[in-house]
Amino acid sequence: MQLYDFLTERPLTKKEKGKKEKYVKGMKGAKSDFVDRYGKDAKAVMYATATKMAKEDVRESAVPDSRKVRMLNKLLAEPMPASDIKKQMDAYFAIPNPMMINDFRAVRVTAGNDACLRSVLRNYVNVSLHPSLVKQVNLNENRMVCLEGREDVVARINSLPDDPQTEKIISYIEQLLDDMGVGGRLASILANLEQVDDEEVKGEIRKIAKIIASIEMVPLERAQLFSSWQQDKLVDVSSLTTPGMYDFKSIFKGYGVEEHITELVDDLSHVSGYGIGAGEFLFAVLSKKVTGIGSSGGVGDLIIDGKNVEVKAKTAKNARFVDWHVKPDQSWQGKTQKFLEDFGDLDIVANAPKTGINTKGLMMCLTDQALIQQPLRTQEFLKQIKGLFNSHMPTLSNAQLDELVKLLNSNNEGQFKKIYGAYNILNYLNIKRDKGELDGVMFLDKPTKMVCYVQTVEDILARDLKVGTIYHVTKDKNYPYPQIGIN
Repeated sequence: MQLYDFLTERPLTKKEKGKKEKYVKGMKGAKSDFVDRYGKDAKAVMYATATKMAKEDVRESAVPDSRKVRMLNKLLAEPMPASDIKKQMDAYFAIPNPMMINDFRAVRVTAGNDACLRSVLRNYVNVSLHPSLVKQVNLNENRMVCLEGREDVVARINSLPDDPQTEKIISYIEQLLDDMGVGGRLASILANLEQVDDEEVKGEIRKIAKIIASIEMVPLERAQLFSSWQQDKLVDVSSLTTPGMYDFKSIFKGYGVEEHITELVDDLSHVSGYGIGAGEFLFAVLSKKVTGIGSSGGVGDLIIDGKNVEVKAKTAKNARFVDWHVKPDQSWQGKTQKFLEDFGDLDIVANAPKTGINTKGLMMCLTDQALIQQPLRTQEFLKQIKGLFNSHMPTLSNAQLDELVKLLNSNNEGQFKKIYGAYNILNYLNIKRDKGELDGVMFLDKPTKMVCYVQTVEDILARDLKVGTIYHVTKDKNYPYPQIGIN
């Protein structure tokens, strides 16, 4: 692609210049990818791309939503390898969230150029778009074809012999899966159940059968596998909804001991699609007691032994506790602007990056002589920060907000981030539970093969939380919600 493909002669309007800067900001997370592809022209291509996107965005402003939906459906209808920068930029045009570009980049780093990005894009569709628009996006297109970072599995399936004996084995496995009700559970994890017919479900069952057929097993091992599967003994479901930390060995019978069981669990843990994460797929396929919410509109991702559960899976990065329903309240922008105006004379505030002011920045402000010498102004500073905490996590009690302010003022960053992370999760649970029954949150860390379940703030605080950077004073509604995992 040449530079002139991106350029047009008409100069940018003032509104378009603002759009361009926003797009450039988002693209910086993929700058190294531009360098890999365009070399010394990388910066020019990046700015030219942003210019083109800004002009198209403004020109289409009368009907932006329909354009976005069309573009997203096109992206989700075909492979989206991590090496395809143009498709990433098209996704950014539809959903201009810099974090999405960073997540695309993380997938490429951890899983390679051929890793599929559609599961990441589907997540941002669900989080960033209004529910009325989400319904127009075909999240079920090419459903189960993404095996995140598992080119070896794809190669193994493709190398299956095309002969009557192999077909007989696959058909036999298909029948066993059907007898165990796997098709029904697969259908239940769809976001829009009515969009899928029986033939589509059968097609996905066949793909699972091919994964199983490609695993090296002797007939006795395959018979024992299906016997345990049929009796619903592969997964210790009780541990999935009991607060605590569990490794895959304690959850999946035979994991880490029997090679074919280990390989099956690892393979299925990387299958994504249906607009859901790989972890949800894994449990719904392997246990009769795990189903999806389906089209019922309930709260959470899975129903595990009758309990609604939210799943937060980590592949490359930890999850954020933010979505369409969990976000800052309507007052946060006004509070943010007032803080920036009232304390703009402080060095940290005056020189803050575009991402905003993080925890360390706020603590440094509190050591600024301009505040230390004016106790009343320090009180106002902390009061406004408390107001921002309240806007970001509106379900917290006054005592909990005061605790956060006290920890911030104590200059103990580690303890502050732990409590903030716990309250971030608590706020998420509170809002979700207000909309329906939700038992708890399951953390699934695929790299470490660990699962953690929490129901209460006490459960959360009992764990060693890994909390990412928190931007408390920011103009991006996602940044007050850090990536949170459990060590």
